[in-house]
Amino acid sequence: MEILSRLNTKINFMKKLSYTLLIFVYTISSFAQSNSFTDKRDGKVYKTVKIGTQTWMAENLAFKALNGCLAYDNQLSNVSKYGYLYNWKTAKTVCPTGWHLPSKKDFGTLVVNYSGSDNINKVLLPGGRSGFSAQHSGCSNCYSSETFYGIGDYSYFWSSSTDGNEPWHMSIGNDNNNPIINVGNENSGFSVRCLKNN
Repeated sequence: MEILSRLNTKINFMKKLSYTLLIFVYTISSFAQSNSFTDKRDGKVYKTVKIGTQTWMAENLAFKALNGCLAYDNQLSNVSKYGYLYNWKTAKTVCPTGWHLPSKKDFGTLVVNYSGSDNINKVLLPGGRSGFSAQHSGCSNCYSSETFYGIGDYSYFWSSSTDGNEPWHMSIGNDNNNPIINVGNENSGFSVRCLKNN
C-alpha cells in the first residue's frame, strides 16, 4: 500500500508539472504572437514592436506590389533583409489592412520617445534598445545620379504627409546622430515601415 501511495503521489506530481508546463508554453507562444504580424496577402510574418503608444512593424515591408516597387540593385536576394523600395504613390497604398503608412507627425512621435538619447539613430538601428531595427536599405533615384544609393549607410522611410508639393520622409544615416525628416521626390524608391491603426 505504501508503494501504491508513493506511486499515486508521483503521478499527481507529474500531472501538475505537465499542466504547469502546458500553461507556460501557451503563455510564451501567446506572447510571441503578440510581437508578430502575418500579412494575409502573401503569408509573410513581420516582427512588430510597441514603442510608447505606437505599434510598428520592426522590419521593412517586403510585399511585392503590382507596380511602383523594386529590389535594391534589382537583386531579389536583397528583399529578405531590406524589403522592397517603393515610390510614394505605391507606398501610400501598400500597407496591409489594419496598418497604414505613418505621417510626418507619427515619425515625430517615434523620435520624441528617445529625445534624451545622445544618438537616436543608434537607438533605432538593429540592436538598439527601441526594437525598431531600421535596416540601412538605401534608396533608388535619390540624392545621387546613381540608380541605387546608400545600402548599408542610409535608411529612407516614406511618410503619408506632404508639404503641399513633395512628400515627407524620415532618413537615418551613419553620418549623423539624429533622424532627419525631410521632403523627397515622389518617384524615389524608399522603404516602408507600416504603423498599426489605433
